Amino acid sequence: MTTPGLRTADAAEVEALMPGVETAVRFLGIFPEYKVLVGCTAKSNPALIEAVTTCIRHIGADLSILVTEPPERNQPTPRVVMEAAKRRRLLHPDRRRARSAQQGLLHSAL
Repeated sequence: MTTPGLRTADAAEVEALMPGVETAVRFLGIFPEYKVLVGCTAKSNPALIEAVTTCIRHIGADLSILVTEPPERNQPTPRVVMEAAKRRRLLHPDRRRARSAQQGLLHSAL
């Protein structure tokens, strides 16, 4: 699948990434009833994005992809990301802190 705003992924590279990405997605504890927002930039590795989205779709979670411009170094999360998460009701106040370390692991890879 090609995501608008991203380059086309190399199938062999996606296949090579799948075992590690599957492990990371399992670690995050994503379940079918979850809504997942994958944020990336046009400079993100398209094979990694493809592998992550494939794994999340395989689980059956409701997946959205947000492609933004890369933020400047040492700048906060772009407001558009926070607004997209709120619209999709992805931010749950009671879980936000507990999940932030796990989400950071996958976010740093993207």
